[in-house]
Amino acid sequence: MEGDRISQVRAELTRLFDEQVEFFRRRAQQQPTPAELREYQERRERIRQYLRNYADCEKRHKWRLGVRRSAHFVGWMRLCEARARFSNRSS
Repeated sequence: MEGDRISQVRAELTRLFDEQVEFFRRRAQQQPTPAELREYQERRERIRQYLRNYADCEKRHKWRLGVRRSAHFVGWMRLCEARARFSNRSS
């Protein structure tokens, strides 16, 4: 499911970048119309939104990994403490 979404986003970004490149090619030959400029700016903003969302997702993912690692570490510490208490009782 998530892989499908990633593929869709990747395809959309590729399409947007291709359109931006085409805009620059045409712009080198002639002055863009106001409508073309507006479309360029809209695509640029959509690309920025995708990249911001990606950055936010990556931050959340790293935060979750940090929380999981912390929880895993706390679990190991408790296990070590329990073993130490148990070994002290049996001696």
